Amino acid sequence: MRLLPAEQTLGPVEIYLTNLLPLTLGNIIFLYLISYVILSIPRHMKIENDEEARRLKVACNIIAVLPIFGALSFCGGAVFDLMMLIRALK
Repeated sequence: MRLLPAEQTLGPVEIYLTNLLPLTLGNIIFLYLISYVILSIPRHMKIENDEEARRLKVACNIIAVLPIFGALSFCGGAVFDLMMLIRALK
């Protein structure tokens, strides 16, 4: 295994900007897209029975809570990571 010289190693800012931040943003976008798809299912279904259509809408709303909560958690984690990085660099 080859070790990099000290001037070629990545610091915390470089690691955050090139690794953790893009990964977090990708997760947030993916989870919001999944949520959008789940929430849009009732609009694209042709259901004659109003009671069944209402139940489908309620079920989709409940199912979409998990990816929405995950996206919000990743947003909160990104803000927390950025605050911790700024605090550590001061």
